[in-house]
Amino acid sequence: MGRPPWYREGLQFQCLGCGDCCTGEPGFVWVGDAEIERLARELGVAVVSFLETYVREVHGRRSLIELEGGDCVFFDRQSRKCKVYHARPGQCRTWPFWRSNLRTRGDWSYVERVCPGAGTGPLVPLETIQSLGVISHQDCLDALSLMSHLRRRVDDAVRRTRGFHRGAVDPAAGHCLVP
Repeated sequence: MGRPPWYREGLQFQCLGCGDCCTGEPGFVWVGDAEIERLARELGVAVVSFLETYVREVHGRRSLIELEGGDCVFFDRQSRKCKVYHARPGQCRTWPFWRSNLRTRGDWSYVERVCPGAGTGPLVPLETIQSLGVISHQDCLDALSLMSHLRRRVDDAVRRTRGFHRGAVDPAAGHCLVP
């Protein structure tokens, strides 16, 4: 069995409802079928209508659209609250306990600088953190789909550029062969 993580004693976190995690830099809030259905139900709209209004496709995956400036489409700027809080996607539910935020103490220190609730409030036990950070089956399927999509794009680009450069590309081997 591996070494326990650096946060084995747990981490302090209490959501202060500031909305900072819903605003700012552009990014992606990935959503799967179950999340889309839950969000559509919360808003009282058909799934097709929800997809047309609130979702964009990015390299074969689905993400919520953003307002100008990078704010989430469901962020209410006046109240600074989520309009679909009870049905929010898993990515939002698990903040700030994402694997990328837990790799090192330095990663968590950065989160504490940008999220006023990180490092305050009750101690969240290791078991709870680990249960939130587990990649779902849908996430794995989405990642495989994205990788397959990107592979097809690379293969297409290689076919289009053959003969236009000194090296050759061996897509089966996944690397360039430079003479």
